[in-house]
Amino acid sequence: MRTKAFYIPFFTVLAIIVLLGLPAVTGCSQDQKFGGMGLNVGQLFDPNVFNHRGPLVVLDVLEGMPAKRVGVEKGDVITHINNEATEGIEFDKLIQEKMRGPVGESVTLTVKRASMEEKLIFTMTRVAVSGN
Repeated sequence: MRTKAFYIPFFTVLAIIVLLGLPAVTGCSQDQKFGGMGLNVGQLFDPNVFNHRGPLVVLDVLEGMPAKRVGVEKGDVITHINNEATEGIEFDKLIQEKMRGPVGESVTLTVKRASMEEKLIFTMTRVAVSGN
């Protein structure tokens, strides 16, 4: 059986890197509790997408957070959030509307891992993180 190589050149990651779970900058009052999964992500540049906005890539997984507990790893490429493709969507919109959300709400990530041919699906519950 032949293994397919899956390589993510880090120079294609956009310079914007956000720690998920910090309070949303817009559309969120201080009283509202928003949660995250404990991921640092960036957005890949994709010349084959009309606006060049590729999927998200995991740059870091925070210890003790939901993403770490379910098995998300650094380098995983997030292709879908709650069954919606990440390709072609602006980074801020993905973070504000898809990755972050109410504490206690479930979120499902579909990821492609370099060492595996098939995609992986992780479901986790958002938790409050420091800063909320």
